[in-house]
Amino acid sequence: LLQRFTAVLIGDATTINLPDELADLFPGCGGSEGTSRAALKLQVLWDLKTGRLVELHIEPGRASDAKSPIATAEAAPGSLLVFDLGYFDLDRFATLDASGQKFISRLLHGTEIYTREGKPLDLLTYLRKQTTGLVDQEILLGKSDLLPCRLIAIRVPEEVANRRRQKAREKAAKKGRVPTAEYLELLGWSLFVSNCPEEELTWK
Repeated sequence: LLQRFTAVLIGDATTINLPDELADLFPGCGGSEGTSRAALKLQVLWDLKTGRLVELHIEPGRASDAKSPIATAEAAPGSLLVFDLGYFDLDRFATLDASGQKFISRLLHGTEIYTREGKPLDLLTYLRKQTTGLVDQEILLGKSDLLPCRLIAIRVPEEVANRRRQKAREKAAKKGRVPTAEYLELLGWSLFVSNCPEEELTWK
C-alpha cells in the first residue's frame, strides 16, 4: 500500500514536564491544572516506509506545533504526509498540493467547507442526513483557499463518541469553558481531509 508513495512521513510531538527551575530554558504552558512551568517538546518526523528518523527537534514546551520545523520540512513530490490536528494549516496543505505532495489530516472544527460547486456546506446538517455512517466526497476546503480535497467522515460507535465527549468536557472545564452542542455532536464522527484521490487511497 505504501510503495505507491515516494515517502510516508509521520509528524508528531511529545511533551515532557521538567522541574520548574528550568522554566527559563524550557518554558512550559503553565497556568492551568496538569501543566508545568517548564516543559520540553520533542518534534519528530518519521518515514514509515524506511523506518528513518527524518528530523528531530527539541523545543520549549509552549512552542506551537503548527510553526515547528517538521511542519515545513521539504519532501519529495509523491510523498504522503500525515500530521495530527496541532499542525492543521490550510496554507501548508495548499503548498503541499501545489508541490505534488499528498496529505491526510483530521478536520479542524470550525473550518469552512464548500461543495465542489462552491456552495457553503453545513457539515453537521449534512452528516445528520447520512444513513450509511460513511461519507467520502470531494469538497473545497477553506473560505479563501478553496482547496480541492476529499472529506472522509466515519460514524463511530456510541461508546467511542461518549468517551470523546467526556474528554472534551473535561478539557474545556480546565479552561473554564463549555463545549458547544454542535462540537459534541460532531465527535460522533471521525472526520478527515485528504488530497489523495480515491484510486490512490480508499477511505479504508
